[in-house]
Formats: sequence, structure tokens, C-alpha cells
Amino acid sequence: MPRPTKVKNQLYLVAFDGSPESKKASDLAAELGNKTGAEVRIVTVEDLAVLQREFGTTEQTVRLQKKARQGAESMVERERARIHREGVASSHAVITLGPPAEAIVKYAEDAGADLIVMGSRGRTGIQRILLGSVAARVVQLAHCPVLVVR
Repeated sequence: MPRPTKVKNQLYLVAFDGSPESKKASDLAAELGNKTGAEVRIVTVEDLAVLQREFGTTEQTVRLQKKARQGAESMVERERARIHREGVASSHAVITLGPPAEAIVKYAEDAGADLIVMGSRGRTGIQRILLGSVAARVVQLAHCPVLVVR
């Protein structure tokens, strides 16, 4: 079997939320990055405005937002370090804010991502109608291919 061609200056973006599905997506992106030489960047989205909408702007809300952001930074840095140990040449951890699908797509566009890799829980029926699907929305909005891992 021929070896994959190394791809210069390619960027694979992994949307990561700490779920088992996003870990599978991260593993796959790391494998692809190793085979092609592409940079793999881990991104997570914190929609901290939800706290503000629910509780208003209070001292407690600001503390909760700060704690949530610190937790997200720690989670995404651990994942970045994990895939780096697996041999991914270049990986970065990034936190962005906003509604998840829109924030992922905007970051991917701004960073010039060539591929978005993300997990999906595979919800169907009423769960999908009520909860929506971040992956489906990213597929609709993205400027580049999206690889959804189930």
C-alpha cells in the first residue's frame, strides 16, 4: 500500500468538548495529521453568555464564567498534550466563545482550516429536534470539508 503524501501547510481543526465522541474525533485527526504532516489544532467553544442570560450580570455569574473558562482551558490543553505525545507534529489548544456551531465555523474560516473533524452523539428523532445538532449545523455552515465521527 503506498504511503500517504505529506501535505504542506494543511490545518485540521478538531472541535473538542471532552465527550467520548470528541475524543474519537481527536484520535482520528491525530492519525490523519501523522500520516499527512498536517497541523492539528484543538478548539473548544464556551457559550458563557448562557450563564449571563440565565442569571444576569452578577459577581457570582462572573466567577462562574471564569471557572468555566479555566476548566475548558485545562481540558483542551490536556487533549492537545495527549495528541502531541502521540506524535502530532504541531498542535494548539484554542478556546473560543459563542454559540458552538457558529464559533467553530468562524474560527475555522479565520484560521484557514482545510478540514474540521468533530464527534457526533448521533441523536435522532425528538432528541435531535429539541437539542439540535452542532455537527449538522457545522456541516451546513462550513467553508471546508467536515469529517463527523460517530
